[in-house]
Amino acid sequence: MLWSSFYPLILPEVGGCPEPVVDAQLLRAAVDFCDTTQLWVTSLTAINAVSGTGEYALTSPVSETVVCGISELWYLNERMKFIPVSQMRRYSTHWPSDQGQVIGYTQLAENAVTLYRKPAVSTASAIKINAVIRPSHTATGLADWISQKHFDTLVAGAKARLMAMIGAPWANPQGSALYAGIYNVAVQSVVAERAGGRSRDRLSSPTGGGEQ
Repeated sequence: MLWSSFYPLILPEVGGCPEPVVDAQLLRAAVDFCDTTQLWVTSLTAINAVSGTGEYALTSPVSETVVCGISELWYLNERMKFIPVSQMRRYSTHWPSDQGQVIGYTQLAENAVTLYRKPAVSTASAIKINAVIRPSHTATGLADWISQKHFDTLVAGAKARLMAMIGAPWANPQGSALYAGIYNVAVQSVVAERAGGRSRDRLSSPTGGGEQ
């Protein structure tokens, strides 16, 4: 769904606002929404493990999106545990140099994964990942299934940002506060719903294209 699909519910309340500005704030709202809810999950192309290499870049297979996290990771078809960087200090050795059996993974950047330990043997398609994705900063729209299900939430998020633009003819502090509240409540509802047991698998297809 292109950003222009949202115009009818936004432009009447931000008179005089150029459409490119509306697009920019819709994009920012969509990025924040996907980052916070982490509901858009897709399977990445299997990655070859390289002996002695622990870090691997993550690339989204969905156009106009980037990886912003990992939902699940398997190494040689065995599900690996996530180890926060803050917990890696428990290892007495220099853990980025450790090589041997892979027992988990961590992330030093959201678009890369670091295996612990570094693989000792090169293996084709050894790393399989379900990744969380979000729109890239050049995205011209958002997946239909997200846009349709959360249309009003994205509209509220964009309005809040547009009306908060100090000095703009369409600035409206009270309106911004109102729509920011609506947006935040809706986002937290999605977060709570997912935390309450609704799995990512129910919300995302293997190719990131729609609900199941």
